[in-house]
Amino acid sequence: MALIKCRECGHEVSSRARNCIKCGIKRPSKTSHNIRGLIYGSLFLFFLYAGFTGGNKTNGYDSVYKNYQEKNSKQNNHYARASLNSPKPYESKWYYSNSKDELSSGTIYSASISSNNKVNLKFPYQGEQRASLQLRNHPRFGRDVIFRLNKAQILCHSYSACNILVRFDGENAVNYRGGEPSDHSTNYVFINNYQKFISKLLRAEKVKIAVDLYQNGTQTFEFDTKDFDVEQYKSSNRKISKKVIEPAKSKQVAKIVKYRDSDGNIRLVNDISKVPERYRKSIETGLNLPKLNKS
Repeated sequence: MALIKCRECGHEVSSRARNCIKCGIKRPSKTSHNIRGLIYGSLFLFFLYAGFTGGNKTNGYDSVYKNYQEKNSKQNNHYARASLNSPKPYESKWYYSNSKDELSSGTIYSASISSNNKVNLKFPYQGEQRASLQLRNHPRFGRDVIFRLNKAQILCHSYSACNILVRFDGENAVNYRGGEPSDHSTNYVFINNYQKFISKLLRAEKVKIAVDLYQNGTQTFEFDTKDFDVEQYKSSNRKISKKVIEPAKSKQVAKIVKYRDSDGNIRLVNDISKVPERYRKSIETGLNLPKLNKS
């Protein structure tokens, strides 16, 4: 119990007194209760306001973070689109390999490429598959162009050579003779005239090859050959040069030329141009050495 002042006359009374002993007013401590309630109410409003403003701050942070996420997402999308739109580095489709031939101790050189398109043949060769084109230089079998499918029956027999239609870029299609392999396999065939084929291949970007398949008609396969690397594929145990596409130039073979001079002495030279003009006619026509007049 505590003493408080009467809200009416200011006389000290008990906080539990129902009436002021001086002025007789009822509930002399009512003002104190009101003040206490006001204080409690103020505190309640303060904490309520503090919680409300704190929530706003959190919402403000969330808003800033959300804006950051949206901006970052837009940047990532921009970089992703830029990455998709930027050209990818071109990867060669050619595969080069070499291996030892145990019977000749020589080296087998090979370059192969898969077709751009796939085919799905009828039973029993069903299933998508690509064709392959192989250039091979073998120390015992020589140089070959080989067309191959994984599962197929190419109509080309040893008793009846077949025609294989080949087109280089926009040129007219040309028939090449095809040959059956020695083991009578039906899923690959040799294309004859290696030198002509590779000379055109070196200048072409695309090659189309059409073959006749059993119960599947004529199928055409396209090969992207533009990046064929002549430095990685060897022919006749030497690196191919693009000179193979040029017509062969006649070269004068050095030979020992024998003639006699005016004194009767025998002269040997390695070039016919070094022979004096007066002795050259008989040598060039392939006649015998000029005879000397006996005095």
